[in-house]
Amino acid sequence: MTQLELELQAEVDKYVTCLLATAPDKVQSKTLRERLFDDPDYEPDLDGDERDRYRAANDNAQRYAAYLEATYVAPRRIPEMLDELRRFYRQGLAGKLSTIARAA
Repeated sequence: MTQLELELQAEVDKYVTCLLATAPDKVQSKTLRERLFDDPDYEPDLDGDERDRYRAANDNAQRYAAYLEATYVAPRRIPEMLDELRRFYRQGLAGKLSTIARAA
């Protein structure tokens, strides 16, 4: 397991946990995505590799969250989204990035 994989999964988990704490709908999902992923503020003492890793995790999680929103949240298919999230969680980094690339 790589640090990028851990960061990516943490970003996805953060989005899903916050989303499911409410009655999820497309408007709440979009607002949450913007709040979590748009214009992130990184700690100034991060080195270049760390900053790149956090940026890659944020960007990929944002794309995946948008996919989840369009495919599962907007049409109110939350049980199916949970199945998708279980599949995503079980993948390694290459699988996660491939899933996001296909979804975007």
